[in-house]
Amino acid sequence: MLLPAYHGNVNKPVASTLAALITIATLSACAETPPDFDLAGRTFTGHVISVDGVNTPAANGSTIAVTFTDDAISVNAGCNTLFAQAQWNDSAITVADDAVASTMMACDAQLMQQDQMLSEFLTSDPQWEVEGTELTLTSGSTSLILVEQ
Repeated sequence: MLLPAYHGNVNKPVASTLAALITIATLSACAETPPDFDLAGRTFTGHVISVDGVNTPAANGSTIAVTFTDDAISVNAGCNTLFAQAQWNDSAITVADDAVASTMMACDAQLMQQDQMLSEFLTSDPQWEVEGTELTLTSGSTSLILVEQ
């Protein structure tokens, strides 16, 4: 059914109410980490690395586990465990470039490459955001989408 075109003045209270509803809907659709959310004491896991918007499964079907303590972060993705002193504010995680330590197990080449990528990712000051139980870490065009355990 086609509605006739309306060429008159729009009722201003209706227009104002409509504009307010659109603004509220738009703002509520935006993901925002709760202001009192703390990463410490939490573990998140995932199976996908997104690069340039293309989701790629973690190497050899591995699970990426990221654990936060009061002042540190550890990551295990099927081979070595990476760990470092870390700080985070309401938007970014900071790990010094030379601060990532690792266990030294010899693993499949793909897992070793994934460990190297994750080490570089950790020291790139990734941005973080939580929505519900989902943690998204992003640096440049690379993202990890993890779920709290």
